[in-house]
Amino acid sequence: MLRLLSLEGESAADEILDFTIDGGGTLLGVTESPDAPARLRQAIDRLRSDPALVARPEREQVAIAAVLDRLAALPPAERAGVHMVKASRLLMLAGRPCRSG
Repeated sequence: MLRLLSLEGESAADEILDFTIDGGGTLLGVTESPDAPARLRQAIDRLRSDPALVARPEREQVAIAAVLDRLAALPPAERAGVHMVKASRLLMLAGRPCRSG
């Protein structure tokens, strides 16, 4: 699972998202870049061929493959929903003061 998160992070590292925020700072919407679906497919293909996946027990390989199939099939509205959750967390943290320690 950590490898999945790592590759997901890598695939989104150069991603450009347009955020719509109202005057009060509420996130109203997210629009992903046009190349996002292709980048997602590339990340999923890397995961499918990752040696760490092949080394797992067959039952786990099947479960992981099912998750990857679901991710690959996400329609644009659901992908936008995932981006909304991520962006909401960032916006919530942006208003908090940093503390040392």
